[in-house]
Amino acid sequence: MANSMPHIEKALGSLRLPVRGWLLAALGIGLLSDPVGRDRMVLSPALAAKKDAAKKETPDKQDEELKQKVKKLFEDGMVQYDLRRFDVAITLFEKAFETRPDPVFLYNIAQAHRMAGRPAEAAAFYRNFLRKAPDAPNAADVKGWIAQLDKEAGGKQANIVPPPVDPPVPYLEPKSKQSFLSRITVDGKSYFLTGVGHRSYMGFSVYGMGLYVDDSLARRAFPKLVAQAGGSELQQLRARDLAQSFVVLGEFGKAAVIRFSRKLSAKQIADSYRDLLKENLKDSAAPALRQSTQQFLALFNRDVATNDEMMISTSGDGLISVTTNSVRVDGPRDPTLCIDLWNMWLGGKPLSPDMKQTLVERIALLGQSTSAATSGGK
Repeated sequence: MANSMPHIEKALGSLRLPVRGWLLAALGIGLLSDPVGRDRMVLSPALAAKKDAAKKETPDKQDEELKQKVKKLFEDGMVQYDLRRFDVAITLFEKAFETRPDPVFLYNIAQAHRMAGRPAEAAAFYRNFLRKAPDAPNAADVKGWIAQLDKEAGGKQANIVPPPVDPPVPYLEPKSKQSFLSRITVDGKSYFLTGVGHRSYMGFSVYGMGLYVDDSLARRAFPKLVAQAGGSELQQLRARDLAQSFVVLGEFGKAAVIRFSRKLSAKQIADSYRDLLKENLKDSAAPALRQSTQQFLALFNRDVATNDEMMISTSGDGLISVTTNSVRVDGPRDPTLCIDLWNMWLGGKPLSPDMKQTLVERIALLGQSTSAATSGGK
């Protein structure tokens, strides 16, 4: 494979700063370098022009905060990448892309997938990167990697021009003003955004939430839901809470990504869920369920600030995890408790009826019979 360093030297011209340092200087946005130092990239000319234009203006406080947030996500992602914690790195780069939808982060994600040994996912993100940055200095190298990765993935896409597939895009929750990517990676798997919602308490905004399901397994199960509902239209899927029950009872991974609108202590969060799950803590509850619920509540051991993120996820076999600002803690493995958790938002007595509806607004898109389910589409 051709080394991409000549492209870097040509792009940098007389600039002789280290590659990673130069990228961080460019508004805190950068691309990965392989541990062996051969797969390097710089910002596209268009992005470099944006950087030069920004020098002519004094950025306001909001722009500066945004720049620092993107820079921090990049730096944290690089640390995780260098430690070969590729899934954590992918999550951080996805957040960076959500904050600033720049194609450079699609390249970062592709690099991490490739290093993690997931050729199909890596090829998909490389394709998304080239669609957004077709004139990238190392485009030829990226095309070479795609061909090689397609062969590793089974050769199904080798030498075939794939249909246009959009990369993950931010999806706004209007009340909380929080945005969520249309697809994220959880435990190395692609998760699809079924909808977003907003939680308030006594007139105060508490958090915005994006609800995700394991893309591949949920799509596989979706035709059964359509048959039960008699159609794939959202109105029919909502009938008798079929769409909500599909998520609650589906034997696939699920994740609630929560962005907080206000500062909360770990105790406040745990107490909130304790109240919602109080039936599980009564002496009359099954001892195993009571113990699992107590273990789940113990996962909330970190305070959160405004705009901090928490993800509550459950696997297909019932493992419950809580990730707060990229720090993950695994809890009990209890399928019954998983159902109780998702019923908090989607069950017969949800936290908010409006939220219950909006969390499945995109569920009909699971019926799309395209390669988007596995190749990086919305």
